[in-house]
Amino acid sequence: MSQDNAKATVIKNFDKVLFNDSEHFKGLVVDLTKNDTFFGKSIDSDIEDIDDEDFKKSLKNSILSCVGNPKSILDFNKAISSVEPLLFLSEINSTSAQLGCKLILKLLSSTHLEFGLPKNFIEKVAEVLSAIETDNESINLIVIYFKVSVYSLENSKHKDDVEEFLTSVYFPLLQSLAKKNAQNSDISTSLVRKLYLMIRSAEQLVSLNTSYKKIFIKYDNQFSSALFDVIIFNKYYFNSNTINQQSLSGMFNNTIKSAAVLPPTNSLSVQLQYYTLLLVWVLTFEKSYCVTLTNKYQTYALQLLKLVNTSTKVKVTRVALGILQQLIIYAPAFLDKVLVYENSDMILNNLSNRNLPDEELNESLHFILKQFNERKNKLNNIETYKLELKSKKLSWTTNHINANFWDDNIKSFETNNYELVRQLIELLPLGQHATKSINFSEEHEAFVGVTQQDALTAQVALNDLARVMELSPEAVDMVIGKEKLKIMSYLNYPDAKVKYEALKCTQVLIKTSYR
Repeated sequence: MSQDNAKATVIKNFDKVLFNDSEHFKGLVVDLTKNDTFFGKSIDSDIEDIDDEDFKKSLKNSILSCVGNPKSILDFNKAISSVEPLLFLSEINSTSAQLGCKLILKLLSSTHLEFGLPKNFIEKVAEVLSAIETDNESINLIVIYFKVSVYSLENSKHKDDVEEFLTSVYFPLLQSLAKKNAQNSDISTSLVRKLYLMIRSAEQLVSLNTSYKKIFIKYDNQFSSALFDVIIFNKYYFNSNTINQQSLSGMFNNTIKSAAVLPPTNSLSVQLQYYTLLLVWVLTFEKSYCVTLTNKYQTYALQLLKLVNTSTKVKVTRVALGILQQLIIYAPAFLDKVLVYENSDMILNNLSNRNLPDEELNESLHFILKQFNERKNKLNNIETYKLELKSKKLSWTTNHINANFWDDNIKSFETNNYELVRQLIELLPLGQHATKSINFSEEHEAFVGVTQQDALTAQVALNDLARVMELSPEAVDMVIGKEKLKIMSYLNYPDAKVKYEALKCTQVLIKTSYR
């Protein structure tokens, strides 16, 4: 997937194309004009407040004619013309101008809109609605749609306020919608429709102009969680902790369990996930964002590997692979993180064996596999282990469970005053709470706020320390024995798998101490 493809995501007639190609956005507008207090319920009373009876009658007839015959461009143009005095002959903050905006939205919700709005109407509606100081969600949603439509117009004079628009309107609303989702067990149709508008608008904006893209990226802390946690990896249909991670030989299966307990299958969720990935992909054509994503948001970047392995939608897999390709190109150090990521080798090869009939997908996959294998062939097992240890995020890769690896490389753990062993102990950060947590009556007090990745890293680190003690008992006297309280504190960890590994490690520690 190339830069030319990114340019192709720009929609020339954004104001009408989004209506015509998306029943989801049309559904949102219909909902607003029926149920919203501003755009729907107040229209009739607003019209009745018009003093000029002739104008009122003409306005009603024109609107009703268009609503009754939504495919007629003549009726649509007549209705638009009837609204013109409200928009252009009234003060920007007047109720008349606002009524004009409400009627425009009503017309849009009732037509197929194959003809679109005149440029001056798009600009005027954006201006009127933007002038309303409000935290009304519906108004701000429509402001976003019309503002991005304005930015999409050729030779528009209203393109110098993008940063203010993003920081004062777009990002606050995106965060508000994300917060609402976090408070619910799933994403409702209404919320998905709103997020769909937000994502399509952002994708259009960052595709229009490199400067807009850089402004958007500048505020990564205001959109990253919404894009990845709320949409791409939403817990309702993506569970990142379902990979088989059991201990001993049984934990490393040749078959990876699905990471998506309930992948998005309905059209609305799939489209939202797809366009969100497309937005991220467009952003990755900026090197600075690739560096940010692979460092500051490394977990999100690596989870894309699980997504390509579990998604049933080719277009979702295609864009996710395209993102990974961009990250490897613009942030080469990311390749080492992919290399040591849980089951990455198997995921990529399984995907290759599926022979999906998609040229762009296979192009990205071929590139990633080529880079992956070239890097892998340059490293031996202990070098790969050191890379994973350096990342401070361990998972059940082959090295941790392969007896031959430990037999062949135990000397490496003894060198430099047991440097690798000390690094493993550093991955158990709860040592300062050991005295507290060893008291089992204080239930899990030391482990508040830990993540699933923390738990997985703890499992693997404890396993590795046990392996070292079994093959190099001297490590107990030199290093590990001094950290027994830290190790034993994990016997009270809330995750059963961590408790199990802590118990094994403690048993080896005690046995080796009395050898």
